[in-house]
Amino acid sequence: MSESGLDYSLLPSNHRPSEFRHLTLAEQFSTDFSRRLWHFSHDGGTGAVCEIEMALGQGSIHAPQFSKGLQVSELELASGCEEVLQQ
Repeated sequence: MSESGLDYSLLPSNHRPSEFRHLTLAEQFSTDFSRRLWHFSHDGGTGAVCEIEMALGQGSIHAPQFSKGLQVSELELASGCEEVLQQ
């Protein structure tokens, strides 16, 4: 990205709308998060091993006149069968 904005010459000509050519990007909000990850193996009683990733995130979103703290938790099945997440 150049100092003056996006380099539209990198886009195919049919993807360069004229009304956007002279616009510049401005930050609307920012985020500040930290995440912790844990990995678990579980056989679910079937003998087939499932790999599960658990993530906890904590942080905040900041905008010019707004700030909000957030906490997020996620479970992801890295490998194995989906049923183990519902046990």
